[in-house]
Amino acid sequence: MNRPIDEELSREERDFLTKFEFDRARFERLRADYLDGKLDPARFGVVGTVSVPTHDAFVQIPPIDAREYEELRAIGEAALFAGEVGVIVLNGGMATRFGGQVKGAVEVLEGHSFLALKLASVANRPWGQQVPVYLMNSFATDVATREHLAAQPSLPLMAANLQCFVQDIAPRLWPNGMLYRDVRGHLSYYGTGHGDLAEAFRRSHLSPFLDRGGRYLLMSNVDNLLADVDPVLLGMHIRGGCQITVEIADKYAGDVGGTPALVDGQLQIVETFRFPDYLDHTAIPYHNTNTLWFSVEALADDYSLHFYAVEKEVDGTIVVQFERLVGELTAHVPTQCVLVPREGVESRFLPVKKPHELDAARSFFSRVLRLRNAL
Repeated sequence: MNRPIDEELSREERDFLTKFEFDRARFERLRADYLDGKLDPARFGVVGTVSVPTHDAFVQIPPIDAREYEELRAIGEAALFAGEVGVIVLNGGMATRFGGQVKGAVEVLEGHSFLALKLASVANRPWGQQVPVYLMNSFATDVATREHLAAQPSLPLMAANLQCFVQDIAPRLWPNGMLYRDVRGHLSYYGTGHGDLAEAFRRSHLSPFLDRGGRYLLMSNVDNLLADVDPVLLGMHIRGGCQITVEIADKYAGDVGGTPALVDGQLQIVETFRFPDYLDHTAIPYHNTNTLWFSVEALADDYSLHFYAVEKEVDGTIVVQFERLVGELTAHVPTQCVLVPREGVESRFLPVKKPHELDAARSFFSRVLRLRNAL
């Protein structure tokens, strides 16, 4: 029987966890459920009939010379100039393969970090000053991100339009449920997944965003520089009438993450481990880019997303942590998926996970970001 978490912590550890939104009651409940075997991912298969979506299940971007394209652009630009749109950047990751620094602070082009380029992609547009940007940091990135921003006063966004908030934190466990400590006796902390987004945004910035007339939000990863604010895609989200629009792309070898599938005839993003045995998820040739357009209603309610027990290796030791996934929101609200390009100057998906990927992409980023006025 494990002791209550606060009895296992020093005062400094309690204070640190509290600073970064640690939910003690939830942690105790999850730990108890884990020890009872209730958090095994195998128990969380999709409920309902799952099938492979056909190509026509996805929304297609109209040709650039089509009247519909211009109509969608006009819808999106009207919302942008009206101050109805915000941007959320997932900035909780550490770039362990880039020397262990904050991923957003990694230099992509000379003098330009991931974060600087993400911010420029908003600020350099005609409606840039009407669009607030929210960085979802983690305990590992929050201080360093703020220092990085403060050290670069030329970063192209007014302070009033740039806000930070933090996702949740928790300590890792041994498989027996005891708190994991390293050889120095230190806890091993982690952020509990991008599924924290809705809850973390509600407690920090949702009300002020609504007060300023906000209605739509674009969420993307800090290392996907091509996922910028596109008025046409925004127009597609608004006209489509769904609470979530997911950008999907052709699946490439090595892609990891969720897949669009039909569940009882409705599109959802489904993680690999949740597919039923009767369906081969590799038969679905599309991949979730983790770029999502939200109507604020999708983030306003608490849908109690599942937490999953995930094994990780830390210093050669297997530990356990509990994570939730933002894509699971698509199981709760009306969702559409739009197929976006992954090649050429119109591409919207080129994530960078390793140094050699960045080296290979630099010249392409330079060319495309100049075309999009982010440089």
